[in-house]
Parts: sequence; C-alpha cells; structure tokens
Amino acid sequence: MRKAILFLILALSGRTILHADPITERVLTSGIRVVLKPESGTKRVAISLFIRTPKTQSVQEAVVSQMVAHALFYSGTEWVGGYTALVVAQVGGTLETVVTPDYVSLSLVTYRSQLGDAVNLLCEAVRHADFSTYALHEAFLDIERSKDQRTQMPFQAAEQKVFNALSTTPSPSRSSLLSVDHSMAEAYYISHYTPDRIVVSVVGGFNPDTVVSDFDAYLYDFNRASAGPITAKSQSAPTVSHSTNAVLTIPGKICYALVGIQSPEVESPNYPAFLVLQSLLGVGHASRMFIQLRDKQPLGYQVGITWSPEMDTPAIAALQWSTASLPGDRLTSLDSTVASVLTQPPTSEELDRAIAVECTTEMALQQRVREEAYLLGWYEVMGVGWGFQKTLIADMKAVTKSDLMRVASQYLPHRYDLLAIPKEVKPNK
Repeated sequence: MRKAILFLILALSGRTILHADPITERVLTSGIRVVLKPESGTKRVAISLFIRTPKTQSVQEAVVSQMVAHALFYSGTEWVGGYTALVVAQVGGTLETVVTPDYVSLSLVTYRSQLGDAVNLLCEAVRHADFSTYALHEAFLDIERSKDQRTQMPFQAAEQKVFNALSTTPSPSRSSLLSVDHSMAEAYYISHYTPDRIVVSVVGGFNPDTVVSDFDAYLYDFNRASAGPITAKSQSAPTVSHSTNAVLTIPGKICYALVGIQSPEVESPNYPAFLVLQSLLGVGHASRMFIQLRDKQPLGYQVGITWSPEMDTPAIAALQWSTASLPGDRLTSLDSTVASVLTQPPTSEELDRAIAVECTTEMALQQRVREEAYLLGWYEVMGVGWGFQKTLIADMKAVTKSDLMRVASQYLPHRYDLLAIPKEVKPNK
C-alpha cells in the first residue's frame, strides 16, 4: 500500500480535499462491527470485510485458511463460475481477496449507485459458502495463478524469496492445497468466520444508515458461537540471523540486490519508530540509500525501501541496475547502507525529514477511499482500533533519535541479503 506513495502524494498536491464526516462504529444484530466514514464530493465507495485468523495456527490450518478464503466467491448456488465476475462488473468496481497469517480480507470498490448490490455480493459470499469440489478447485487455481504470476516477474520472484526466508509461515505447496477437502474447509470456516472476528469498513460517498441497514438485512441471521478472542502475539525481538550469500537466477536483463529486514507488527510499540526508520533509510531522494547509492556512487538507477506492513511482509531495501554493469560489491554496499544507522546515528535533519514523509504518507492514504477503508478495517481487526489512524501520526511525530537507535538495534541485525541476476551474469564479478 505504501509502495507508490510518493506518486500518490504528488497526485494529491493541489487537489481539493474531500469533506469527511466523523468516523463512527456500529454493531450489527449479529455482532459484526462496521466502521463508517462517509465523504461528500465522491461517488466512489470502498468496502473492506476482514476476518481475523490466529497467527499461531498450524501449517495445515494456514493452508486451509488460504483455500477457504479463495473459495468464498465460488460457493453457493448463485455465486459460482463467471457470475461473480459478472456481478463485480455490474457494480462497476474491483474485487480483491487477501490472505495473511493474521486475517483474510475481501475488498470491493464500487460506485454509490451500485452499493446495495456490492453489499449483497460480500454478504452472500460470507454467509453461503459451501466449499464444493468445484469451489475448492477454483480456489486452488486462483492461488496457483497468483504464484505463477509472481515467479514470472523477476523482481516479484526475488521479493518472494526474501519473504519466504524471513517468514514464519511457509508458502503452501501444491500437494497441501490439493489435500484440503470439503470437511476441512467447512470446519475451519465454522470455527473462524464468526461475528466477533469480523470487521467491515466503508469509506466514500454513502449514507451510513442505509449501509448499516443493508448489512443488517443480509447478515442478521449470521449467528455463530465465538471461538474466543485471538491470543495476543508475543512482541519479542526477531530471531533470524543475518544471511548474505543467497543468489537467485531470474529472466530478463535487469539485476537486483535486495536486503530484507524483519519488521514489527502494527500492535507493536515499535511500529511508529520503524515506519520512520525505513523512511529515513530508503524513501525519497534525501534518504540515506539514495544519497549513498545514487548520488555519491551511482550503483543503480532505482534504489529504495518498500514495506507493506498490512500484508505482514518484511521491509525490502532494493537496488536495481542493468546487465551492462556487473554486480561487483553492490549487494555489500546496499547491506552496509541499511546497517549504517547502527554505527552512524541519524542527524536531526534526517529524523525531521523522515517523520514528515511518513506523516504525509499516512495523511495521503486517508484521501483515497480504497486505502483508507482497508487501513481502518485493518487497524480495527488487529486490535489497535480504527482510532489508531490519528494516534499513529502523533506517535510518529514523537519519535526521537534514541527511539530510532533502539528499533534499529532490534531489527536491522536480522537481515536477509539476496542477489537476483540473469543467468549470463556472474555473481562474483
């Protein structure tokens, strides 16, 4: 979500800010929470429906979670095959399913005139899942297609290798996905898709009373015994040792050096300071990485850090160059720049710039209905509450040099370095 944020900030400059009513939360008859932020001046509406899942679940449960989430829109007597795609096209929007170790999200962007149909689509998918052989097969195909797309794109393939190395949840194999049957999927669905673990967030041009009434009408009988609260995760320090020797062969004519950094979750008290830290290191032309690796010694034409904390992924520092230049010490230079905060504390200017960039990023995200609906729902379902949107900015403004040094010493030593190069390029040159 933060990957293209500098382009987002530029796009918003000079634009009239939408008027937003206060954010409110309603509780449906079923017990499901709905977070609402109506905005005048837009016809677009974004809806995100989150289901909280336990991160401590077994590897097999994580596989079942993936299959259940992707099977939702292929289940039910009316919602099979191309009908879901047809309905999405009719409501004039986009539909996305995301599965992380912490939650499942179903997100839909549509227009105000089609909002009732969009609410119906999401509710039917959640209420009437039947996990037929057809639904599970289509879910399997969706997951495999997504994997194949990532492996065919060089940078995404390199990113995935870093994610896998730093993740505590391995990617599901074909055989494990195919082993999921109706009884396994249904048991997981009944146990985890309970009202107390579901949050809906709606942002854009809509009438709050109408939206709540629609959700209540479709979900009034979605009554299911709670499996109990999700046990809070330990906020202990990361434990992966620094790894420096990995090489990945990729197609194409572009080379990449990547340094993955284990990062805190949104519930962690370290989260605001880490946002500022990664910005100081690699966001923008005044970041350490850009100055060191582009200005002072031009080692590549693209350099920076990307981090999608809502996807539970590590932060990725990356350097990109063409095969016309051999790798040399580029990966070592990137790694040492990332680690430089451990021995070269940030200056006041660096700290102020990084705080300003991250606060502007957060405020910019609040001006786009899709991103804000996702963030509000994510904050609420993860337990920090939708009000975290405002406290996060205040927390980032309060970050000090000592906070950055503390967080840097906790997370930066746990890195995974990867050189991703085409077959004809030798890694030791």
